[in-house]
Amino acid sequence: MLEVHESLNDIKIVMEYKSGGSLRDFMNKHNNSLSTDLVRDLGLQLFQGVSKIHNSEIIHRDLKLENILIDTNPSGKSSKLVIADFGFAIRNKKEVIKEQERCGTPGYAAPEMFKSRVYSEKIDIFSVGVILFKLATGFSIIRGIDS
Repeated sequence: MLEVHESLNDIKIVMEYKSGGSLRDFMNKHNNSLSTDLVRDLGLQLFQGVSKIHNSEIIHRDLKLENILIDTNPSGKSSKLVIADFGFAIRNKKEVIKEQERCGTPGYAAPEMFKSRVYSEKIDIFSVGVILFKLATGFSIIRGIDS
């Protein structure tokens, strides 16, 4: 995040360009199989990024592989993760009552997002856990009937 601009109607976040694509693209290039050391490094970077947005009093509400961008160095290893797509993000009000529209992506979103329950920035931590499981195993933690 380079800059944040807030008006009465919206928040605009200026981010740097990442040529490596999304974390989903990165997983696909590696056949959904990453080393433990790489998963640890990516997880640490992801937690640091989520901590930064939470310290800015923002709840992302749609963390998923497609919304994490990555730069890769010439050897193909990751160099830097950046959280993207703040379209569902809101200002943290300590506890937020579920808004009228559903947001988040099924399979990544915390259960309270879909059950009209009060939630906080902890919903982003749930999503990070889902992402880390996918990075570590290559599988989704939540599977549907067809999975």
